[in-house]
Amino acid sequence: MTRPQRGFTLIELVVAMALLGTMMLLLYSGLSFSVRSWDAGDVNGRRTADRRLQSERFTRIAMTQPGAIFTGSWKRRSLGHPFRSMRRLPTSCSDMLVLP
Repeated sequence: MTRPQRGFTLIELVVAMALLGTMMLLLYSGLSFSVRSWDAGDVNGRRTADRRLQSERFTRIAMTQPGAIFTGSWKRRSLGHPFRSMRRLPTSCSDMLVLP
């Protein structure tokens, strides 16, 4: 009467470790991608909020002080058509001159 074998063979262990390593690699790359996407979305959201606040601040200053003139370097940017262009808002309060 022979005793039944117990445990796993070396090949079974190597295959299991290779499968486990592949799964861990896929999980890590997915997690890394999601963290980078989250951070990029957070940066874009903060940038959009900052632009909105800056625009509201400039609008409030322009509305409350009718003699305000924007003196900064206003660049034109094309909107896809050669005859259409749009001026961008000043980038800081130093671009705004308030006349008495």
